[in-house]
Formats: sequence, structure tokens, C-alpha cells
Amino acid sequence: MRKSGKSLGYICRNLGLSKTTAYHHIRKHFGRSIKLIEIDTKSIEGIGEILGAFASDGSAVKNGYQIRFYYGENEKEYVKSFASLLQATVGKKPRI
Repeated sequence: MRKSGKSLGYICRNLGLSKTTAYHHIRKHFGRSIKLIEIDTKSIEGIGEILGAFASDGSAVKNGYQIRFYYGENEKEYVKSFASLLQATVGKKPRI
């Protein structure tokens, strides 16, 4: 069913399985659907700044796959430099 594009909820309802059980077997046979990120550990200062920014101005989205940072209009220059830092450290281009 997963190969034909059926959702996890659909599979669970039709097979009478819990989501945890179905997810375990889907992940076992098909791998992760979300790729793990690789962090450049050479940049300790960058990692520290990202963690500090998350602690002060960030939050995690409920789905667990996104983080958000909140800044004011007067911080546009910092946002640009922070976006560059994120891209260099995490390897993902943030959406601004």
C-alpha cells in the first residue's frame, strides 16, 4: 500500500494497526522519509550561535521536522547573516 502512495493513517485503518507499529514496519522496509542533516562540527562558534538563537528567539514546530526563528523588522541584517550561518553549518538554505 505504501508503494502506491497510501498515507500512514489509511494503512493503519485498513490493517487495524497502531500508527507506531505501521510506521516501524514502513521505516524498516522503505527507510526514512526525512533525511537527517549533517552539521559541520568544525564551526563550534556557529553551532553555539545557532543554539543561542534557538534558545532566545526560536521554537520547534509540533511535527518535529522544522524549527523557526522570530525576528523583528529592525533585524534584517542579522537575519541575512544568520541565514548564511545556518546554510554553512547545517547545509540547508532557510526560508526567510
